[in-house]
Amino acid sequence: MTKIINENIKPFYVINEALQKLPVVISIPHSGVYITSKMNDNLIAGTILPNTDWYLPKLYSFLEELGFTVIINNMNRHLIDVNRNLTSRSGRSYKHNPIYPRTTQGNKLYIKKLTNDEKEKRINTYYKPYHQALTKAILDKQKYFDKVYLIDLHSFGLNHNADVILGNNFDETCTLSFISFIKKTFQKN
Repeated sequence: MTKIINENIKPFYVINEALQKLPVVISIPHSGVYITSKMNDNLIAGTILPNTDWYLPKLYSFLEELGFTVIINNMNRHLIDVNRNLTSRSGRSYKHNPIYPRTTQGNKLYIKKLTNDEKEKRINTYYKPYHQALTKAILDKQKYFDKVYLIDLHSFGLNHNADVILGNNFDETCTLSFISFIKKTFQKN
């Protein structure tokens, strides 16, 4: 992936922020392509930042017209992964750390280890505002709807043998009846 540096880009943007047509908030957390110049200067030469959900904002551009509230991340997941839990900031795997010490392929990222100050800056500048926007969107919708659904959209690589993969964190993030409804809707269409 080409590293795109833009210090003036907003970390994310929200589509239909004030529209309360549907009880759904959609998050596209891994579509971001931007990193900071500070990160770029510390990357090991030749580093490739894989696993970006390329073109998802374009693919799902119809969601705006349908009235969905959509939050789209602009920052690359290797800068900070807004789709990870802040409380599990340990380990070397990208699966359990919002600030990756290695790429999603397991390669070292940095010349010098990130300082705690740099990590906190990334959390405060990119992670927390994204989650504040998610929380605000959900709370705004709860004023109009009894239930609000948060849906993350991703793309996947090889070896999944499926066009659509539905996940609910092993039956923890939504009811089986809702997942069943979504599955049947996909199958019907």
